[in-house]
Amino acid sequence: MDTGIDIAIGGPESSGKTALAIQLAVHYGTWYVPEYARTFLERCGPHYTEADLEAIVAGQINWWNSAPAPPGKLRFFDGDTAILHVWQQLRFGSVNRALVAHAMEHPPALTLLCTPDLPWSFDPLRENEHDREVLFSHYAAVLEEWKHPYAVVSGSGELRLECAVAAIDRTLAHPSNQNNLTTF
Repeated sequence: MDTGIDIAIGGPESSGKTALAIQLAVHYGTWYVPEYARTFLERCGPHYTEADLEAIVAGQINWWNSAPAPPGKLRFFDGDTAILHVWQQLRFGSVNRALVAHAMEHPPALTLLCTPDLPWSFDPLRENEHDREVLFSHYAAVLEEWKHPYAVVSGSGELRLECAVAAIDRTLAHPSNQNNLTTF
């Protein structure tokens, strides 16, 4: 059965994921699935427990699974399984098996891994201003371990969008020749 083509946007906090997801949805004339964690934390507050994180994972998987997936149509996911996986490992020292199973059963065609080369933008829900490079490395390691194709996207503004579009277009043109790591 032919379904949508999933492109995940990952990276540390304040690396432009949401803005890029919206720009890409506009560029390709499609939509994006927002990050559930933000919605959850805006409603419940910035202090969360492992049980809250389990609820966030379940909510995000539900949003991913319920997003329309017309054949051949791109879907952009603001956030990815690697972010939630690393977040749970580093914050609570545990692994959500349902999340890992979802990642293995539904890998995106490509993950755009945003570098933390944009200036930090304060947000009361963000908590890792000084660990962005470390988190970026963790995300890349998980994507490599899971063998999910990804492209590292950097730069700001129009350059970042152009880099992402080039990676997506190359993936769409040559889906069987995806490398694990491509830097733009």
